[in-house]
Amino acid sequence: MAPRSQEFMGNNTIQWLSARLAMQHWQYWALQLSGWGGYTLLTFVGSFFWVKDHWLHTGYIAVATASGVLLSEAMRRGFQKLWDKPPASRLFGSLVVVILAAVLWAAIKFGGSLWLYGKESDEHPALLAIYWFSYSFLILMTWAALYYGIKFYKASLLQQEKALRAESMAHQAQLKMLRYQLNPHFLFNTLNAISTLILDNEGRTANDMVTRLSQFLRHSLDNDPMQKVTLAKEVEALMLYLDIEKVRFADRLGVNLDLEGIHRGRWCPACCCSRWWKTRSSTASRSGSGAARWR
Repeated sequence: MAPRSQEFMGNNTIQWLSARLAMQHWQYWALQLSGWGGYTLLTFVGSFFWVKDHWLHTGYIAVATASGVLLSEAMRRGFQKLWDKPPASRLFGSLVVVILAAVLWAAIKFGGSLWLYGKESDEHPALLAIYWFSYSFLILMTWAALYYGIKFYKASLLQQEKALRAESMAHQAQLKMLRYQLNPHFLFNTLNAISTLILDNEGRTANDMVTRLSQFLRHSLDNDPMQKVTLAKEVEALMLYLDIEKVRFADRLGVNLDLEGIHRGRWCPACCCSRWWKTRSSTASRSGSGAARWR
């Protein structure tokens, strides 16, 4: 029982972390803390080669890391305000933000070093200031480059997603437009054929045609062309369509429907056979041939 309980808790923890990391806010802080954690580890390991009092230096590293996290967060807020600016303004403003953050971070670390170890170096203060600023600027500039790189990558993915969604919507609109074009044209021809049958005193045939027409239109209206139906249901609708067309074309239309070896439970787009047959029959009519074979 205990192993199962532990496995259940482990799965819940993984699901919770996965749900949180799917959020953009959590992704940012996961990368932020991982990056600064790596900086802390490298700084701590490197200090073993020249630092005597490791415990004291560990406190200094913690202060440097904490201030770096806070300054990078301030940089992020500044970058967010600059994001919608023109490229030149965004570049110049981001550079100013990085320089200001680097100056503050260098001052914090340089002041902490002087407070902990005193002035043990013989280097000129100006050279030390340049060193601390360059070191801080390099790290924060790397952070800014990573931030903008990820930002532009996500913006590119969002644009691609919007383009795909727009293409999908255009495709759906095209399919629906084809459906709406089919029904009025087909309905006009069928009603004209029914009218001719009535004038020729073929009331029974006209009544059968009206029944098939109502069944076909019900199928056409009940099924969204963007949804899928089984092949058997689509073939049933096609046969209704063809029965109506046979009355119109009489001997000029011959159909041989061969579905041997085809699984009728297979899914296909609704009304696809009707659209296909409309194109096929129109082509046959123009070429002078009424017979068609569909396999």
